[in-house]
Amino acid sequence: LRTRFPKWIFSHDPEAYAYEKYGQAFAHLAAGVEFANSNVPPAHTFVPWTVDEVAAAMKAGKRVEDLLDGDWS
Repeated sequence: LRTRFPKWIFSHDPEAYAYEKYGQAFAHLAAGVEFANSNVPPAHTFVPWTVDEVAAAMKAGKRVEDLLDGDWS
């Protein structure tokens, strides 16, 4: 599989995100407090997928980029 890495990946600081959001994520897991994960590109909605599904889509002529939603630029 080959895909280009967008600016979103290079401008994201996962360590800073973890420090900023750890308490909120813990409260969500421990007490059910609402938590919205913002560690994704704008307008992206997570949908479960499998490698087999991606491979089948590529075999059918789709590119990995065609399978992404949101702003990955």
